[in-house]
Amino acid sequence: MTKEPRKNTDEQRTDLETEKVRDAALKRMLSTPPKPHKDEKKRKNGADGK
Repeated sequence: MTKEPRKNTDEQRTDLETEKVRDAALKRMLSTPPKPHKDEKKRKNGADGK
């Protein structure tokens, strides 16, 4: 049950950083529409998977 204060703060920092990255990624996804090429690739992969 011994936790280092530094480790705890590091985890909190990483959480904040990941949140910022996620927000930026979400904004990019919303601002730029998905490319049809990617959709086609996903569909082909899905069909192959089935």
